[in-house]
Amino acid sequence: MTCCSPVRFINTKRLTHWLSVPSLISFAKRLRALAPDSMPTLRLSSFGGEPLTIKQVNDWTAAAPNTAVINCYGPTETTVIVTAYEVPADPSARIESSNRSVPIGDIYPHLDDVLLDEELRPRRRRRAACPGRAALPRLPQSG
Repeated sequence: MTCCSPVRFINTKRLTHWLSVPSLISFAKRLRALAPDSMPTLRLSSFGGEPLTIKQVNDWTAAAPNTAVINCYGPTETTVIVTAYEVPADPSARIESSNRSVPIGDIYPHLDDVLLDEELRPRRRRRAACPGRAALPRLPQSG
């Protein structure tokens, strides 16, 4: 049953791109389905809908060593991605927040945003609201 085995599904379909919630990584890990180098075709893996942890990134990239990992965020009400953070390929360069999750990145520059204070009044920002740099998936160059 491929719904219970994302690795089998990815390999059967020879997928190069993946988008899911991060809990799928933990689920596959509990099933012992994330063997090292078990998803060699993946080139871009995007996760959103819940916090993505460094442990999940490490587990996924061990199984998919050729993939870039993007942590995405978008408000549920809009069902779109408004921020993204590309996790560094080098594990020693990865940023981990105090709650052990990966940053969500900066708001895309073409979008408007408002940061509110405790009384829901707009306030000025001294620095980016979301640590990390915004990243858009790199698409292959057509030749």
